[in-house]
Amino acid sequence: MGKNRAQIAWIAAALIFGNLLGSVLTVSWLNYKLRKDSAVIVREILIKEKDTILFELRQGLEDEVNRIIQQKKDEITNEVRRIIEATLESKQKELNRQLEKAVDEYIKRKLKSIIPIG
Repeated sequence: MGKNRAQIAWIAAALIFGNLLGSVLTVSWLNYKLRKDSAVIVREILIKEKDTILFELRQGLEDEVNRIIQQKKDEITNEVRRIIEATLESKQKELNRQLEKAVDEYIKRKLKSIIPIG
């Protein structure tokens, strides 16, 4: 009786193991077949649609290049604007200083002509 149970257990284990191994092999084979078929399908799509794909890639590349060019233009324009503003501000300060100096000298000359000192 104990021997029969052991044999039944071994047979059940072998069947379960066999089923598991068969399932793993089946899944592996299906996965291989799917990859192989997918590669063929993708290759066919690429061959058929290469002109469209190239056009879209070219268009995307042109859009990206135009975006980068515009970004660089904006950066350069902003930098030039800052430089011009800084230069104008510096020149304005220099002109104001020269104007104040000229006004002071003019006032001194007028005062000297009105009140002779010395």
